[in-house]
Amino acid sequence: SGTRIISIVPNGKAVKKGELLVEFDSAPLQERLDSRVLSYEQSKAAQIQATSKLENQKTQNETSLAAATLKVELAGMNLKMYEDGEDGTYRIALNDLDLKIQEAKNQIVEAKAALLLQRTSRNGMEMLYKLGYRGKGDLDQAMYKTVQAEDLLVKATNALANALANRRKLEQFEYPMKKLELEGTQNTSRQSLIQVQRDNEALLAQGEAAKNAADRAL
Repeated sequence: SGTRIISIVPNGKAVKKGELLVEFDSAPLQERLDSRVLSYEQSKAAQIQATSKLENQKTQNETSLAAATLKVELAGMNLKMYEDGEDGTYRIALNDLDLKIQEAKNQIVEAKAALLLQRTSRNGMEMLYKLGYRGKGDLDQAMYKTVQAEDLLVKATNALANALANRRKLEQFEYPMKKLELEGTQNTSRQSLIQVQRDNEALLAQGEAAKNAADRAL
């Protein structure tokens, strides 16, 4: 099982200084050397790749953590913006409806006064028409204006009813539903942040383990 001899000088031959006496087969050693060189290069490449992957994982962890943190902050701000007692979205919507309710009430008062005035004018026109002091056209015009005044009162009354209904809908349904939605988004974003932190820790540990193994192999 020794090293094979490729060539050797004949026994008893006279030799000179520097002359090759014997040559051994270097192929097995060369193959072992080539194998070790290849193994080294592979380990070096694996170590470089593991190092790069670990650094990329750190950057990715920072990015995902920042995104998850931002979602938590935005969810909190959206909830606060909706529920703020002075400048919140809900309070603004409620104030707008209260303004519409007050405007509708004012329009009803004005419409009632206008209708009362128009009815008085129509009654007077009917009396003048019966006495012969006014024509049929004047009476028809007075009747038409009375109908218009009645229509304005109906519109103002409907506007008030709609505004009151919208206010009840906002208070009883839209507000609690929107609040639940925003609170759910906030809770979900918080849970997502926790999950991202856990995933980051696991992925970072895997990357560090892979790099340590590659370092030891190299």
